[in-house]
Amino acid sequence: MEGQNRSLVIIDGKARRSTSGTFYLDWRENGQRRTRSVGTSPREALDAWQLQSGIFAGEISERRIMGVITAVFA
Repeated sequence: MEGQNRSLVIIDGKARRSTSGTFYLDWRENGQRRTRSVGTSPREALDAWQLQSGIFAGEISERRIMGVITAVFA
């Protein structure tokens, strides 16, 4: 992430500056589109993106406890 502008988000495929609103992660899993609300600040969105990226890379194991995602580092 070094050298990247962390105040920008991708909206409709274009980088835009945003400081408020609801942020979502969007990905495909087994051919189906998945979307998850991840917070209302860019920091929350970045943290959720890093967590999800780690899960996809196999570096982090995902557990759900009472509907809340927790992470266990592999």
